[in-house]
Amino acid sequence: MSTTDPHLLLLLKDKEVQERDRRHARAAEMRQRLVHVQAQSEQLTAYRRHYQDHWQLQFKEGATPQVLQYYRQFVERLDAALTQQAHTQRHVLALVEQAEREALQQEIRVASIEKLLQRRAQQVDVIERRTQQRHDDEWAQRAARQITPVMAIIGA
Repeated sequence: MSTTDPHLLLLLKDKEVQERDRRHARAAEMRQRLVHVQAQSEQLTAYRRHYQDHWQLQFKEGATPQVLQYYRQFVERLDAALTQQAHTQRHVLALVEQAEREALQQEIRVASIEKLLQRRAQQVDVIERRTQQRHDDEWAQRAARQITPVMAIIGA
């Protein structure tokens, strides 16, 4: 592909803008997913705290060894769930960071293409101004050549 053809550059820019928008949407989706996972972690932590507080009161009144064993097993499962939730949260955070890096890289690509388009437009302007100046100079030279014989006839 020739980078001198502005139509191809515009097509490339449109494609890259669509990709940028897709990557921004993905990053936003990942951030929303992280918020959801964090909320789940907070809910699970609050539930564990509430469960422990409730049973601590029950244990003050006395509990059978079997109830105590069930309590410990359930707390262990809650702890395992919290550990898994923390792992999920770290994983989703890594996905958010990756999606944001990719979106930034895509922004840079779009900006590069826009800069290239600006440079191409400036080059076209310079060429057009030079061409116009050349035409103006040629017209002035022709006009000057035509005026010189007339001036010689009038005696100036």
